[in-house]
Amino acid sequence: MDFWGIEHALLLPASGYSRQRGIDDTKRVNDALATYRDRNPSRFVAAAGVVSPKEGDLGVDETRRCIVDLGMKAMVWHHRFDGSVINHIGMHPILEEMARHEVPAMVHIICDSKLESPWRLEDLAGQHPGVTFIALDAFCSPDHSSWMQLIARRNRNIIFDTGQLTSAGHNLPEFIEAIGADRLIFGTNFYSSEPRVFDVPYPLQEVLALDIPDDQKASILGGRSRELFKISAS
Repeated sequence: MDFWGIEHALLLPASGYSRQRGIDDTKRVNDALATYRDRNPSRFVAAAGVVSPKEGDLGVDETRRCIVDLGMKAMVWHHRFDGSVINHIGMHPILEEMARHEVPAMVHIICDSKLESPWRLEDLAGQHPGVTFIALDAFCSPDHSSWMQLIARRNRNIIFDTGQLTSAGHNLPEFIEAIGADRLIFGTNFYSSEPRVFDVPYPLQEVLALDIPDDQKASILGGRSRELFKISAS
């Protein structure tokens, strides 16, 4: 982060954690992330919790604990690691709880995963119009990138992340012209554990190189995220 001039980050939990003890393992991950965040709050200005849609009422309770007790600014899912689909029936009570607290739902839609196909996110977003969804890895392939404008037009409550940005055919300039910079947020896929697969924040270089006004770049690179996650400027 220092090398690339990135001052602040929102922390996301790793999604492939062991679930042998069910909700206890989920709580362990969320507690660890909150502790990690609190060690350096000037750098890690926010964090997102995780919960499985398979955990029923326990998952709803853990969602509430993450938001109210741990101060998580969002909840996040990588459904293929959970072995569930994005629009799993267990997502509905969790999202209803999130709507009461007005926190965003961050959902991976990595390419080539049928569990995380974008149409499933559209289905979920349509059923929960009061929730803001953030589509993580939205531009992870040229095919995905072509879908995003269509999805954005149909779903005003979906924001799109640059984390897993394909090296060609991502169509960011076209997306911004058609949909607007306010529907994009900057993601890096930086990992804090080995192996560090994403050591270079290519999306940062892409955004900085865009031929758009500076205020739009500032919005993508942090301003819009501060609004979404209710983080005060510092």
